[in-house]
Amino acid sequence: ELKRTQKVKGPLTIRNGHMPSLIPFIPSQNTKTRSGFATDLHYWIGRDSSQDEQGAAAFYVTQMDDLLGGNPVQHREVQGHESAAFKSYFKNGIIYKKGGVASGFKHVETNMYNIKRLLHVKGRKHVSATEVDLSWNSFNKGDVFLLDLGKVLIQWNGPSCNVAEKSRGMVLARSIRDGERGGRAQIGVVDNEKDCPDLMQIMKAVLGERHGELREALPDEKADELQKANVRLYHVYENGKDLVVQEIATRPLTQDLLQHEDCHILDQGGFKIYVWRGKDSSKEEKKAAFSRAVGFIQAKGYPPTTNVEVMNDGAESAMFKQLFQKWSEKDETQGLGKTYNVGKIAKVDQVKFDVTQLHARPELAAEQRMADDASGTVEVWRIEDLEMAPVAPRTYGQFYGGDCYLILYTYTKLGRPHYIIYMWLGRHASADEITACAFNAVELDKKYGDEPVQVRVTMGKEPRHFLSIFKGKLIIYEGGTSRAQKSEPEPAVRLFQVRGTDEFNTKTVEVPARASSLNSNDVFLLRTNQMCYLWCGKVEARTTRGITAQRKQQSLLLFWLLHSLHKTHTHFPFLFRREKVSLIEQKIR
Repeated sequence: ELKRTQKVKGPLTIRNGHMPSLIPFIPSQNTKTRSGFATDLHYWIGRDSSQDEQGAAAFYVTQMDDLLGGNPVQHREVQGHESAAFKSYFKNGIIYKKGGVASGFKHVETNMYNIKRLLHVKGRKHVSATEVDLSWNSFNKGDVFLLDLGKVLIQWNGPSCNVAEKSRGMVLARSIRDGERGGRAQIGVVDNEKDCPDLMQIMKAVLGERHGELREALPDEKADELQKANVRLYHVYENGKDLVVQEIATRPLTQDLLQHEDCHILDQGGFKIYVWRGKDSSKEEKKAAFSRAVGFIQAKGYPPTTNVEVMNDGAESAMFKQLFQKWSEKDETQGLGKTYNVGKIAKVDQVKFDVTQLHARPELAAEQRMADDASGTVEVWRIEDLEMAPVAPRTYGQFYGGDCYLILYTYTKLGRPHYIIYMWLGRHASADEITACAFNAVELDKKYGDEPVQVRVTMGKEPRHFLSIFKGKLIIYEGGTSRAQKSEPEPAVRLFQVRGTDEFNTKTVEVPARASSLNSNDVFLLRTNQMCYLWCGKVEARTTRGITAQRKQQSLLLFWLLHSLHKTHTHFPFLFRREKVSLIEQKIR
């Protein structure tokens, strides 16, 4: 739903993504989630809109936010610099029209043919088209241009265009033909000017003769990853007539830095500005969120097109949460969770399972619901920049809660190969990465002729066959990432819980580095900068202890990967002596 802030009040339908540049709009979007509906309000600013109209739109956003109980996440969008979420609402692309309501919408009528305009098409995933001057000076070598003459639509592809840009241009042309011309307009494509003399003759009749060479295309804006990783948290408040910006912390950020009685601004290196409004903050502070964000952008010297996202305490977006070291929701469970009985201690039954018997006893594999005996081959990819990045084989089995992974398992059955694609989703991975993981899984499935079986695995709920293919070397880090360019410092203390009865059903999971994480049923590994300790519970089975000692000797050097933990736990050595358990001490090289 979209609302405009000029003369006419109430909802307004935007056909085919046509947006006039003289007025701001407030699109709203409802998304169903597990806990109900999540609402997003987008405050869209036209390039030629006035300051009064922009202020009216900002005020109207605040009113809508109050009517919806303060749950919506508010976004400030600027023409030509919209977020990916905003562009995704318009499946066939966005067209920026000149003028306002009176001039910008009178042409969006079906079967209107008295039209003459030139559209500059940009974008690969989300396409946008800007109405430009009818002149060869508007063209360049690297983009797609659409000459709309009413009954004829001519798509001109620059010599440097790629396939994706040409495809998105055709989608836009067909959308105009079907949505505005009743399907009766003709579409022509100029991919090589020499091969299309008739279409070029029409273009020259409208645009005139072309003189000189076309200019090169401007590269698409892409945020520097290092710039995006430069995250800073500020407390912004007004002291009289002055806007005071006080820096609180830099990355890694923790959730407890956000005070419920205050409002904060999170600066993602000038790439995006987040405004967080505490639930106990005053109404005046909440209403001034947008104006303070704009003032912050001006004070920092950032471009006026910088995206702004405003959210309330308890209604944070997934992109905001992933900027923190760890984000806990109310009543959130960890892994499979824990169950309790009043007055009783839960009994932990050791699972008796020997995967080596699968060759001799096929019925055991069926009983355990495993595809095979885990003797196949494994390939692992990490989702990086929304694409598949191969993982080094020496780190297979190491998964980080801030990442998503694709695992291709290949095994032979009845003389022919079979495939399983596991999608492992980290607890702290962003929504974009989770979506990209599913998309890349489909592409990988197509590569193998749609034969693989796809299995979605959430962090902490790994199935038995998934554990077995890593031969007891599965290590799960609570957060962080395994990417080459890491923005978080290496923690000084890490604690890992080891569970399992043999090397095929054992996994190592990182837990909070404090005494309350220990229990007498399992084995724990404590790693510091100087020492590594093996802590064995009293009730733990001998098989578990044997496997852990063997893994400690073989793969101790694997525990150098990033994860953030507190560094104030000096009571561990005393705890070990009190329990009278064995220690293994070895320096980390």
